[in-house]
Amino acid sequence: MIAPPKFDGSHSQIDLAIDLAAANPGAYQSTLVVQADGVSSTVQVPVHLEVVPLSAQVQPASVNLGSLAYGTKTQAQVRLTNKTTGGRFVGQASLSPSVPGVECTPKLDGPSPDITVNVDTTTLEAGKAYVTTLLLSTNAGTFKVPVQFSTTIAWKTVWSWAIGCAAGAGAVLAGLRAVVASTIQNQDAWVLDYRTDKDLMVLSALLSAVTVGGIALGIYSRRKRKK
Repeated sequence: MIAPPKFDGSHSQIDLAIDLAAANPGAYQSTLVVQADGVSSTVQVPVHLEVVPLSAQVQPASVNLGSLAYGTKTQAQVRLTNKTTGGRFVGQASLSPSVPGVECTPKLDGPSPDITVNVDTTTLEAGKAYVTTLLLSTNAGTFKVPVQFSTTIAWKTVWSWAIGCAAGAGAVLAGLRAVVASTIQNQDAWVLDYRTDKDLMVLSALLSAVTVGGIALGIYSRRKRKK
């Protein structure tokens, strides 16, 4: 509670400034002492006020962003609603535990403030689930909002990598065989000669595709990019 240090005039109005953002609920009282120039006596005005608790509601109570494709950006909003007339929220918002690429509005202020949660999956690991908690520390108390989502694997990209790796490996082996075979007179005796067994060739191709695909998937799911 703040009163102006001076006033002037035959009829003066003294306005009191009161900021209850950090005040605890309860009854408060004080005295406004008015001392006019040239007057020995003072005027004392009792001041009484009561701070009622804020009635807060968080909407939504939890945030589930579902499955997010790697490389996408999205956001969600959480609103702190006040049911007490004239009330005002003041505080800070944070995420615990912190997750790379996930941020929130750091401060909140107002009768019904909105807190935005931003997610950038380019800094996250693909094919993994993430869980964190949005903490709202306010003058009405602390509120917790669970936040969860998962990142999906772009199988089209993975198979493109696998096919590219397999094609590259096949080209290298074919070139190596051609070079080695050209230096040997009796090519029929060379161990790298192709067999005509169709089933064996199909099986070898499948095993190669699975192996190369597994390697490509491992590399893809573990890659991380710096912001």
